[in-house]
Amino acid sequence: TVREAVAANATSPFHANLKLARDQSEEVRAGIASKVQTLLPDLKPGEQDAARTRVMQTLEVLAKDTATRIRAVVAETLKDVPDAPSDLIKQLARDTELAVASPVLQFSPLLTDEDLLEIIRGKHPEGALSAVARRSQVTEAISDAIVAVDDIDAVTTLLGNSSAQIRE
Repeated sequence: TVREAVAANATSPFHANLKLARDQSEEVRAGIASKVQTLLPDLKPGEQDAARTRVMQTLEVLAKDTATRIRAVVAETLKDVPDAPSDLIKQLARDTELAVASPVLQFSPLLTDEDLLEIIRGKHPEGALSAVARRSQVTEAISDAIVAVDDIDAVTTLLGNSSAQIRE
């Protein structure tokens, strides 16, 4: 209970957050993930560099967590952060759980067409291609790759995406 309270406390020092991100208790780690999720939007690039670095270190630890819900919070937190660590975004996009991979696949500006093509052609959770098909910018190459996989739900989603570039 004490560790959970420290994890939930917004004024806990960053080194405590990082230590608690490795705690045995999933509840403690979930508390840290939720708290870090609220801290990140307030930290602007170039401002509070040390604090931002510590928050990112904590998120990197949490992104490797065995609990899906904790990795999902990290994915939701970083899905549209333009200066998130690229390797971390790719790791989340390749997660075996849709709840983790989907937000990053749909929203992350850091995923290139090459990254997306690799994910489309590789192993991915069911529903991941629909997340890619919902992106705000879907190139012809991505559309072709989704169609080639013959995932009916993803193709339907792609056809409903007005910004998707689709060959006749």
